[in-house]
Amino acid sequence: MNLIINYYWGNKLFENNDLSIYLQSLDKIEDCHKVLFVNNCNPAEIEKISHHYNTVLYFNQSVNHLDEVIFTFLSQNTNKFKNVIICDSRDIIFQKNPFEYMENNNKDLYLTSEGMNIEQSPPNYTWTVRLLKTQRDYNDEVFLNQVVNGGVIAGTIEHVIYLLMISFTNTNRNSSDPIFNQTIYSFIEYYLKNLNFVEICRPDTSVFCITGEGVGKHGIPMKIVDGLACNENSEPYYIVHQWDRTFFADEVRSRLSKEGS
Repeated sequence: MNLIINYYWGNKLFENNDLSIYLQSLDKIEDCHKVLFVNNCNPAEIEKISHHYNTVLYFNQSVNHLDEVIFTFLSQNTNKFKNVIICDSRDIIFQKNPFEYMENNNKDLYLTSEGMNIEQSPPNYTWTVRLLKTQRDYNDEVFLNQVVNGGVIAGTIEHVIYLLMISFTNTNRNSSDPIFNQTIYSFIEYYLKNLNFVEICRPDTSVFCITGEGVGKHGIPMKIVDGLACNENSEPYYIVHQWDRTFFADEVRSRLSKEGS
């Protein structure tokens, strides 16, 4: 059985229709178990959303400990699930079933490059400098690493567990400012990219996922074909993350709102 994990916190889940758009696309992914982690959410909103998931779990820890919370859950369920996707929700659309991509490409870990390197992205550059201040030594080429998106990670359950462990043991640093998991993933991209069981999914060479950050701010090409976000060869991406940051947003809201009505 495959597994999708989402997480929500706060009391304004439905302040606009974007979450409902995600849930429409989630409902189309069949033959997988869907788990939702919630923290400090309005009970009425959880009731509204719960029928989209097989399991709803409550956690009391700070959201800064979310990777550790998910790590613990996965560690207790290694025999139940094969492939795992952990992703954001409100700004994501599943255009196709991403587990089909994973089965066809037969890797153990899938990470999404946003299409630019760290030195080309001011916020990621700042976050990386913050991380490096906590380290004794590092490779100067780190700023040439790809920016690896923290909102979509996927792979076999064992490899996702290892990745989460790397994340939460490294974000828990003595720093005056927070260290984000995206910064950790981007830092270790230097080491992961040459492993034959890992795919760093770049939007120009892979259709696993494209991000609005890359499209909207860094000129990553994307075109719309038959209502789907596609690469330059008119091949649809399986996942579109941060679609609300692109020219695609108005069309998505219009079309999917009509489908959901």
